[in-house]
Amino acid sequence: MGIKNNGTLWAWGNNGNGQLGDNTFNNTNSPIQIGIATNWVNVFTGSYHSLGITADGKLWAWGNNGSGQMGDGTVINKYIPTQIGTATNWASVSAGNAQSLGITADGKLWAWGDNGHGELGIGSLTPKYNPTQVGSATNWLAVSAANVYFSLGITTDGTLWSWGYNNEGELGNSASSDITIPTKVGTATNWVSISAGGYYSHGITADGKLWGWGFNAYGQLGIGNTTNSNIPTQVGVGTNWVKVSAGAGHSLGITSDGKLWGMGSDGQGQLGNIYANSETSPAQIGIASNWVSISVGYMYSTALINDGFSWGSGYNVNGQLGDLSNITRYVFKQTPAQANIANGLAATGASSTMQQGQYSMFIDGTALIASVNSTEVSLTPIVGSVTAKVWIETAQPANYVKRHYQITTASNAGTVTGRVTLYYLPAEFDAFNAINNSKLPASSSDFKG
Repeated sequence: MGIKNNGTLWAWGNNGNGQLGDNTFNNTNSPIQIGIATNWVNVFTGSYHSLGITADGKLWAWGNNGSGQMGDGTVINKYIPTQIGTATNWASVSAGNAQSLGITADGKLWAWGDNGHGELGIGSLTPKYNPTQVGSATNWLAVSAANVYFSLGITTDGTLWSWGYNNEGELGNSASSDITIPTKVGTATNWVSISAGGYYSHGITADGKLWGWGFNAYGQLGIGNTTNSNIPTQVGVGTNWVKVSAGAGHSLGITSDGKLWGMGSDGQGQLGNIYANSETSPAQIGIASNWVSISVGYMYSTALINDGFSWGSGYNVNGQLGDLSNITRYVFKQTPAQANIANGLAATGASSTMQQGQYSMFIDGTALIASVNSTEVSLTPIVGSVTAKVWIETAQPANYVKRHYQITTASNAGTVTGRVTLYYLPAEFDAFNAINNSKLPASSSDFKG
């Protein structure tokens, strides 16, 4: 899932539990807008459910709710974003396997959902179906819920805390038993970022150092070997780490110079390093130096560069890369940019301009209507921006379909090459055929030659 800078919410990938929030169970391999709200500020996906916060401080949840992980007091699944409670001071959320965590603006930590290993941190193994305060502290700064029954948190004094399942050392406290309440990890007071992965953890301290601990069979800790570590262990000697994201068996990180790094398993191309080689130490991915954000899932990765375009690599059978395919990728491929060309396209002359990446895609609401691929025909690739303008005639013209386009590039319009694809409804072809002796296909099996 992702939020655009206009506050709209978008989703793609597996939707078997309604976790995309579009009121269907249909997977999608291209980003689709969820609802019409334009005030989303935070979103987080778990195994089968999603959480989000809007600018008014309201909490929303959707997807699987079999363990109460939505927090609405029931175990009934919801397939569109549903407000949880009436509070308007939610600041951040994190979704795990079947548990959820959130922090309110007053610094309180809340937890709800499954609790079989103490991952809620409430001192028991009792599940909760509504947000329940964790302890009495009011200085929580960040929290991360793992997909495998444990949680991490940072308080405003820079201390690191962990709780839940601990068989692989993922809590970082040198022990191996589960813990049901937040327990301080070490003595450091400069933790600034955390990410709970599959039986392992990553964190960054204020001095720019990256740390890893827990399960390490694939080298996902990045510490140069495949040995587990039950205490935070520094990753290399770098002091310029700014972002980290831990997945099931691989991790990505970004350094302050905008470079992207990967470590751990790469069997499905999730590191994006072309060769499908696992890495036990951070390996630079590509040569770009403008990466700004990362999010790692189960055997796949997504990342943003500073021009606002999203990229994905790895396992893609459910369309989780959002690249209009279900093909596993071994290098990062750009996710098509979606933009509303107009609301309903009721008026003629409606237009939209966007920066051309590999794709420029124009939609009406959530329906794809036109795309420009700059690399499929690459004699003179498209650079700069592309503008699409659309007309919808009141009456059916004699020589063309009622809806028609003008698509132009900002530079070298007469010489650039690319593939333009236009999408029409059967009814639009039917209207044309009614006065033009059936010159356009009437169905997918009607080939006109």
